[in-house]
Amino acid sequence: MLTKHLKVQLTLLDREKGRGGATVTHGDRGKGMRLTGRERERERERERENVLAGSEEWQWMTGIKGEVWEQINKSSSRTLKRHTFDQGNQHHFLQNMADYDLVLKCWGPVEADYTAHGGEVLSRLFKEHPDTQRLFPKFVGIAAGDLAGNAAVAAHGATVLKKLGDLLKAKGSHADILKPLATTHANNHKIPLNNFKLITEVIAKVMCEKAGLDAVGQDALRKVMGVVINDIDAFYKELGYAG
Repeated sequence: MLTKHLKVQLTLLDREKGRGGATVTHGDRGKGMRLTGRERERERERERENVLAGSEEWQWMTGIKGEVWEQINKSSSRTLKRHTFDQGNQHHFLQNMADYDLVLKCWGPVEADYTAHGGEVLSRLFKEHPDTQRLFPKFVGIAAGDLAGNAAVAAHGATVLKKLGDLLKAKGSHADILKPLATTHANNHKIPLNNFKLITEVIAKVMCEKAGLDAVGQDALRKVMGVVINDIDAFYKELGYAG
């Protein structure tokens, strides 16, 4: 809960807003100039955010100083979420942190045996989408019936899932993880973006069966991977790869 002191500060700002009194800015419009209605609204919103961001209890509640702000207020149904892409790279994006938590809640069984789950994911991907197997030259000669027990397939699948685990735990601040991955997949492996969408669906199925990821969790995984795929696409474009 917000402290009484913080609630009083926010209430005073709201009352000022209700009175419609003019607010004077010392910014771009110059000292002493009266603001328009829309500018007053923006100025008061900034004041509310500054009150929230500067409070000890607010920083404790969010757990991530300066990255995620949530406006928890009974008088308002709006929740403000802001997450900044790591180290200022590329763009800002909105992402519900609960999506990461839903997937991570079921990640333990996967993490406990990356090799078994990785083999399951890749063998299913190749069986359900045979064209994807041709993207991995060392696996091209393996018959469909032999995929599930192939040690090399399982080892590569484990690598894929370990990288996904790193991305999930980064919770969106994944530039340092994603850029080298996107670079090798664009320049060396030539992996189309659609391949990431296909493997997302396979991972969702395997996690449902092996780790108890329910329908809500599977949707959360798709949302998280949507962010990851969009950022891979951005790196692909920088590298001149159409994907």
